[in-house]
Amino acid sequence: MLPNDALLRPAPDRPARKIRGSGTVAIRALSKKLHTDPRVDISLLPVADGLVLALKRP
Repeated sequence: MLPNDALLRPAPDRPARKIRGSGTVAIRALSKKLHTDPRVDISLLPVADGLVLALKRP
């Protein structure tokens, strides 16, 4: 997800910008939790700043 059109992990040839707002911290925590949760399937859609879909597995 791209908060305010800023990359969370910029390319190696570009200088890193520190993005440490509370929203960024929350987005990273949610993404990590969803990624490691075996009960859900996730998908990131390229809509606006990024839209995450999380579907509960049967």
